[in-house]
Amino acid sequence: MAAAAPPVQPSGNDAIIEAMTYLEEWALANKKDYEDDRVRFWSLKLPAIVCAATISGLEGLGFHAAVSILGVVSAICVAVDAVMPRGLLYNVHRRAFNELRNVNANIRNQWNIAKVKTEDDPSARRAAVIAILDYSQRERERINKYLTDAEASLGGTQTQTPAPPPQL
Repeated sequence: MAAAAPPVQPSGNDAIIEAMTYLEEWALANKKDYEDDRVRFWSLKLPAIVCAATISGLEGLGFHAAVSILGVVSAICVAVDAVMPRGLLYNVHRRAFNELRNVNANIRNQWNIAKVKTEDDPSARRAAVIAILDYSQRERERINKYLTDAEASLGGTQTQTPAPPPQL
């Protein structure tokens, strides 16, 4: 019976690519969220604004029934928006998208520097990979915390200083 092959250990490059892929997917999810938030924010405000603006013109032309209907539609839009505000996390999701992209760029840059600096030193390269992955983890935790806090409080956030990229 043949001995089982040892498990394949991911290279530093694989680990960095995996971290960057995860961050990019998370960034794109936040981009979708902020785009959806923008649509949700305006979905009831825009009809209320259009109805209110149209009312004055129709009243002057004597379309009293249309004025009444548009007034009711406008009031319903405003009332529903007041009771169930929507799209309040636009800025939070936009910030997360931007910061995740920035973290990804920092990781890419630090990895490129590490590859050049540690070309002939596997142990130094391993240390660089660990430093970069630790930085990635700290940033993910920081970003996740303010996203979670904002989602729990419907938009309130606390400013946090980003972790510096690792110095190699």
